[in-house]
Amino acid sequence: MVLKALAIHMDKLKLRLIKSLRARAETAGINWSDFSEQTIEVVIFGSRPIAMNRHDSDLDVLAVGTAARRIKKCGLDLIIISTSDLGSPTWLGSELAGHVARYGLWMKGQGDWRGKVTSGPDTWKQKERRLISLMRSVRNSWTQLHPLFRLKYRTTIRRELQRLLLLQRSVPIPPTPFLDSEWQAGKVQYRALVHESEFICGEDRNFMLESVLD
Repeated sequence: MVLKALAIHMDKLKLRLIKSLRARAETAGINWSDFSEQTIEVVIFGSRPIAMNRHDSDLDVLAVGTAARRIKKCGLDLIIISTSDLGSPTWLGSELAGHVARYGLWMKGQGDWRGKVTSGPDTWKQKERRLISLMRSVRNSWTQLHPLFRLKYRTTIRRELQRLLLLQRSVPIPPTPFLDSEWQAGKVQYRALVHESEFICGEDRNFMLESVLD
C-alpha cells in the first residue's frame, strides 16, 4: 500500500515537473518538439525533485543530446552534455554527475551511467581551488563590502566547505537547501569547517577565521 502511494506521488510529481519544463523551455525559445527528438535523457535535479525549492527557484535540468551547451534564462537552467561525453572520466568524476546520479529525477531515459560515477581527489581538489579563489577575491575588499554582500559571501563559502567535506568522503552533494537545513539544524560541525578552512587557506587563514567563519 505504501509503495503504491509512493508510486502515485512520483507519477504526479513527474507530470508537474515535465509540464513546468515544457512551459519554461518554450518561454526560453526552445522548440519542444526538436528538444524531445534530439535528447536521449532528460533529468530534473536540484531542489525540486526533493520538494525543497522556493517558488522562484530555477528548474535545473540535465539533458543528453548531440551537442553540449547551456541555456540559463526564463527560470530554466538547462545543461546539455553530448552522448560522447557521457562516459568520459571528466563527466563521471564530476560533482554534478554525482549529484544528478543520486538526486536526479529521470523524465526520459534510464541513466545507465549512474553506476559508473566516481568521486576522487581530482573532484575535491577542484573544490579546494574554488574556495581559495573565492576567499582571495573578497579578502582585500571585505571591509568595504555592504553587510548584505558579506552575508552572501559567508553563506557561499560555508556551503562550499560543506560540499568539500562531503566530496572528501565520496558522498554525493545534496541540493543547496538541504545543505542549509543541515547547517541550521546543527548537524554540520562548525569545528570541522574551521579545521578544513585552516588546512586549505594558507596565508588566508586569519581572514577566513576572523571574517568569514566568525
